[in-house]
Amino acid sequence: MQALSRGVPHGGVVVSPLPNQRIMVVKPYSNLIRFSSSQFKISSTHSLPISRLRVCNSLKLIPNAAKQTSMLMITEITSLIPHPIRLFLKVILAFGLFRVVLEQIHKLYRWDFLDVNDLITTQFGGKQIFGFVESIGWFGITIKMKNGERVFISKRKSNGVITKFDHQMKNGEHVNWRFTTELEIEIDQVERIKKEIYKIFQEDKDLEQEDSYVVVLRFNFVIRTAVLLVSCFTKTGTHEEYFTIRDALLLKLHNLIHSTY
Repeated sequence: MQALSRGVPHGGVVVSPLPNQRIMVVKPYSNLIRFSSSQFKISSTHSLPISRLRVCNSLKLIPNAAKQTSMLMITEITSLIPHPIRLFLKVILAFGLFRVVLEQIHKLYRWDFLDVNDLITTQFGGKQIFGFVESIGWFGITIKMKNGERVFISKRKSNGVITKFDHQMKNGEHVNWRFTTELEIEIDQVERIKKEIYKIFQEDKDLEQEDSYVVVLRFNFVIRTAVLLVSCFTKTGTHEEYFTIRDALLLKLHNLIHSTY
């Protein structure tokens, strides 16, 4: 290895072994040199003793000097910002990070009310999801739909409202899930339709009489219509049985509504 201090002219420039780098002698025959990556003078450039600088294959000193120079430049730029403004920016940054952390925690734990075999409905991926909770994980839940398809709903990506349907336990094994739907009818037909629906509840052996109801959810007096909320428990033991009973009940209600006009 050869020292770079040999043959340096007064106030001259020595060619650096790195591209786009030059080594400037501060004053003639000085033992201090400066690194510069451009033709402009940087006041905070780091200085090193010329006796310790050696040209070698590793060239470890030069990257360290550049790193320290960058930190000094950042420190000098930051010092130009008034203290109140710096404090305000730090508060905003801390608040933003704190809010992001809270949102992620909320998404991970906001579904704690769900259990396996719960019947739910929600919006995810641009489509309506209706089915049973098959498994619950740290980052999402798996839903088994009517056609047997399984859909994984990510807790982080899901922003939709999850509606959970009630269920009853019979003898610790038999599960009765709630059936709920909305029917839009004419205002003049409200009382008659309610009586017919209660008659269906009594005649259908696959439905529980307990906690069944038909109520008016809302009116629209402009077009003279009303929306009925129909809800009851089904006598079911498996997911497939529930979907079968649900489809049969929907068909009965559909025929009832259209038969009145």
